[in-house]
Amino acid sequence: MNAPRLVSCYFGSGAAGQWPRLARVLELSARRHCPEWQVDVRAIVPTRLSVPTLTAAYAQNTQKLEWWAQVIAAAPDGDRVALLDADTMVLASLDAVWEHPFDLAYTTRAEGHPFPINAGVIFVRVTEQSRAFMVSWRDENRRMLVDSQRHNTWRKKFGGINQAALGCLLPQADHLASLCALPCAEWNCEDSTWETFTPGATRIVHIKSHLRRAIFLGVAGSGSLARLVTLWREREREALADLRSPGRHQVMTARQEEAVQPSAQNGAPIAPPPIPTPRPHLQARPFPMRRRGRPRGPGTIATNVRIPQSTYDAYCRRATAADKPLATVLREALVSKAL
Repeated sequence: MNAPRLVSCYFGSGAAGQWPRLARVLELSARRHCPEWQVDVRAIVPTRLSVPTLTAAYAQNTQKLEWWAQVIAAAPDGDRVALLDADTMVLASLDAVWEHPFDLAYTTRAEGHPFPINAGVIFVRVTEQSRAFMVSWRDENRRMLVDSQRHNTWRKKFGGINQAALGCLLPQADHLASLCALPCAEWNCEDSTWETFTPGATRIVHIKSHLRRAIFLGVAGSGSLARLVTLWREREREALADLRSPGRHQVMTARQEEAVQPSAQNGAPIAPPPIPTPRPHLQARPFPMRRRGRPRGPGTIATNVRIPQSTYDAYCRRATAADKPLATVLREALVSKAL
């Protein structure tokens, strides 16, 4: 039997070189805790998708799922494959997952979360049934890309587009695949389980939303969130040291090198530049820009606005510091006419 594989992909570098840094930590942590596994974490060039209403996040998630489906389609029967988002970190051995009988396993959030599953961690035991399920998942994702009404129906229940497509398939019986639900607290610790993070019990941490902003925007947070920030930064320093150790022959681009260049004081990666204070005006056509929708609610008018990326980042930082949802902070800014 072949050794298990862990595969992950990402696109480009993102703000402050986030994605190469996240991927580097994932690769180091996976090789450390799963030494017998084949680890494949790579940057891939996305294909251009011509869908008028497509957002950048939906495009990347769609392309990631397309690649995952290709990986499983090409794998021989009996292969064991972990499909992980690049913004994850492995904290313990993953071998125990193969003790469960399944064709495909996904992770479920803690009770009370508005979206019951998270599709960023998937385990596949390659069979005819699991290949067919991955194709069905990919095809459902494609349908939702061009059918906004169908997508919105399932997005309200499961969020995103990959998760919406997966949630649509779960209750169906015609896929014939044996499915297994794993708890996020152990196998995909994300926003619903960060507060209950337990070293030694959690195997994978998902670096998303508040936690990612805390890491890259310099807001440490408190409690378990602060411990996870510290833990990720320690792993990044170790990854950088490993990358530059004798015997490693990995070529870094100038931009990647700059993103992880250690400071003279403590060897930690240089923090991203300070985020400017939001200003109560909009530039005419600044670059780069991020499109945001004004919050919907009773008595409000939904319209689209463009704000500078630096202003958006500043509000992300403010939301993290205040421990509030970003939408709430933006709504307050709109009401106060700061935006």
